[in-house]
Amino acid sequence: MHSRHITIHEHNAEKAGLHWDLRIESRGELETYDAKRPWTNEPRGEGEDKVLMSFAIPKARLPEKGEFLLAVQTEDHPWKYKDFEGRILEGYGKGDMKIIVNNACEFLSFKEDTISFKLRGSIYLMFKPKKRFKARHWLIKKLINKR
Repeated sequence: MHSRHITIHEHNAEKAGLHWDLRIESRGELETYDAKRPWTNEPRGEGEDKVLMSFAIPKARLPEKGEFLLAVQTEDHPWKYKDFEGRILEGYGKGDMKIIVNNACEFLSFKEDTISFKLRGSIYLMFKPKKRFKARHWLIKKLINKR
């Protein structure tokens, strides 16, 4: 078990609508991120070795115990994005961002196709389904309610 930073943004985007963005501390690349945002007011990733592995959760919440929710993996975001709150002025994500969670939490597993973590006393499992889903699609499930 180890600790990683996790951020959850409530994002009310004009095009995509209300959803949550789940962001997990990781290592990655920012070329795709920077290419999609040439003129926005969003944080940039100059010289960072840490990134935020990012997922959009269309239901704008975490699952209840036993429930599965879709989490769509998006491009990695700069480390500075964990503290970003306010209005995105341009681009696909244009709209308001509010921080819901922004702290370190315990990760039980962090693999290419499976991630599990403990947040506010509950345990969540994320995994890539093997069939009938797109490559960027993950499912997230609450395994244990907080005690």
